[in-house]
Amino acid sequence: MPTLDEYRRALVVRLEACAEVEQARMLLAEADLWLTVSQISEPGRAAFWQSVSRELASYSNEVAMLRVRLLESLLEGILADPGSSSFTKVPA
Repeated sequence: MPTLDEYRRALVVRLEACAEVEQARMLLAEADLWLTVSQISEPGRAAFWQSVSRELASYSNEVAMLRVRLLESLLEGILADPGSSSFTKVPA
């Protein structure tokens, strides 16, 4: 049986990979059941969920920054070649 920290890290990785909201809901329900079966105390459960939330927020911020950087790079490419109307080019 994994430790609480190991389970949390694995859950976050699985949540980050979710493409569908329903899939994420199922993972969260599975995690809640795991916490119940593992007899984790209420304070321990609260700390677990807070930690999951912080990690997902951090991941979300990282993804948002990557998107901004990609858009900036695309815009720089367009500005460097204003005659080009191709928005499908991705600068190297």
